[in-house]
Amino acid sequence: MSLRLHEQPSAFAGYARMALLSCYRDRGLIFSDLILATLAPYLVQAIIWLSIYRGSDHHLIAGYSLTELLFYYAFAIAISRLNNGYDIIFDLSERVTSSSLDPALVKPTPYPLQRLYDWIGATTLYIIPLGIVLSIQIFTAGTAGAPLLSVGSGYTIACFVVLSNSVILAFLVAMSLAIACFWVVKSDMLLTLLLALQAFLGGTLLPPEFWPDWAEPILSYNPFRFMIAAPAELLARDRSDVLAWLLCGGLFYTLLFALLVIWLWQRAMRRYEGVGG
Repeated sequence: MSLRLHEQPSAFAGYARMALLSCYRDRGLIFSDLILATLAPYLVQAIIWLSIYRGSDHHLIAGYSLTELLFYYAFAIAISRLNNGYDIIFDLSERVTSSSLDPALVKPTPYPLQRLYDWIGATTLYIIPLGIVLSIQIFTAGTAGAPLLSVGSGYTIACFVVLSNSVILAFLVAMSLAIACFWVVKSDMLLTLLLALQAFLGGTLLPPEFWPDWAEPILSYNPFRFMIAAPAELLARDRSDVLAWLLCGGLFYTLLFALLVIWLWQRAMRRYEGVGG
């Protein structure tokens, strides 16, 4: 028995609230994820690029000034923590290997929707670093240096849509990889693959513009760019020239991966039932 459409908002509120409270009460998680995993990588990048630019904000590298690049990395690292799908893969892998998936399957809300609601609730806490970075950007550079406030209301709305879509897309990508747990014994390879793809293709290590010309098609059109680099670019500097592409490209991949997750889940359930699940 599944919930009717009008019952989904209450189910969403329940799952999201429990996930948010669980993250909030885990002090170790807050310290490691919101402080160490966010601040330490940023300090490394800041030291490297301050040395390369030699502290000057007048030079441009691949169209970025020093200030813009520092804020790009601040936003990208914060968004990479926001859109980290590690738990999605780990949770499903543990349930499959321990044969404990059945209790989740008999609930009225389908398991993928359960995880989506949990995901949205848990990620709410990770908006805090984004707010901190944006506040610092406005305080240090003024509203003129913050595209979210200086370009116009249309740009601000589009940035919000791109960022919100990146959260849903990150979940769908992680869920599509997680479903592969029905066919593999260990999920370590899937977890490593997700982290590597996010780092290299998502723009956490380098903005897409910094890669060689031969790699530009890969860095520009892969789905991981729309999970991390796209919202980071829009927040760090005025990217009105590619706003429509980043918006439409992200929505396209979200639809594509939504269909992929539905198809994979149906196949996985047939396989799970076929082996006595």
